[in-house]
Amino acid sequence: AVDGLPPSDLVYPFLFLSSYGGVDLIISTARISTFVIDRFAPISLWRTVFEYITQHMVGRRISLQWEGAVHASFLPSASLSKNASLVAMQRGVDWYIHSGVLPNMNRTLTLSRLRQQSSGGVLNPLYLPPQERSGNGLVGVLEGFSSTIGPNGTQPYSPNLRNDCITETGMAFAFRSTSSASTPTSTSPMYSQIAHNLLDYAWVRGGYPQTWVPGVGDAMGDAMGLLAWSSTSAAMQEYYTDDNARSLLAGLA
Repeated sequence: AVDGLPPSDLVYPFLFLSSYGGVDLIISTARISTFVIDRFAPISLWRTVFEYITQHMVGRRISLQWEGAVHASFLPSASLSKNASLVAMQRGVDWYIHSGVLPNMNRTLTLSRLRQQSSGGVLNPLYLPPQERSGNGLVGVLEGFSSTIGPNGTQPYSPNLRNDCITETGMAFAFRSTSSASTPTSTSPMYSQIAHNLLDYAWVRGGYPQTWVPGVGDAMGDAMGLLAWSSTSAAMQEYYTDDNARSLLAGLA
């Protein structure tokens, strides 16, 4: 294993040789037929495994090549265009729209019902069906995806609404709206509006201002502008300076 193995008494074989009815068999202790969508990695090592299996089956070595379901846009040796950084930023922001992390009203209602049934309004990562239409930032942006990869290659959403995630996403959409000047598009106002909606949700409508801090509602008070890291009830009793800093930096940008 790339990252090492646990103690030997906890290690079990993934593949082993056996025979049945005079036929030599390779038996797998896990499903490997969906290795592409399951994103088996590193590909170079898994290629060795599958080449060994095919050699056992056909009696000769066959060189196997495939491209992972998720992969880099360019090879390490590729020459990039002058606007590669700009295009990467634009594609990165567009990912928010296509990935489903911008909840629409239907998804927001679904998650609200689940939060009412949870402890303190905090939800563990969960699988969500695709949205027919992306949201526009009026109800924030989800925290992101869990690193868990399901049997079909999907990843569960981390569905909580965090102040720092929302404001930093708003910053990204603001940059995306201005970058369209070099590549004219009618969608530039859309990016600008999403940025506005996200920042407005985090700073005004989302319930993040820490009402327990004296003076938080006073425009001249020392605590004016302090935000909870999340809109959950527990977050109203906690204060993280880095979250507030990122929220402010997003607004300044």
